[in-house]
Amino acid sequence: MRHRSLPELKNFARTIRKHKPLILNYFHVPKKEFPSGIVESFNNKAKLTIRKSYRFRSDKLRKMAQYQSL
Repeated sequence: MRHRSLPELKNFARTIRKHKPLILNYFHVPKKEFPSGIVESFNNKAKLTIRKSYRFRSDKLRKMAQYQSL
């Protein structure tokens, strides 16, 4: 197979090149800054609030619910 016949692979490579600074930044961040447990707890709270606020009619109400859950 030639590389021209793999558009998914080309798209993947383009995405990696586009996000290269962010990917490399992951390895350069000092470990003492934020423990991953704290970050994961914020992510889980945000996901849970988004799931609970599915019935809200506006993004403004969803944002207010997220701020209140912190």
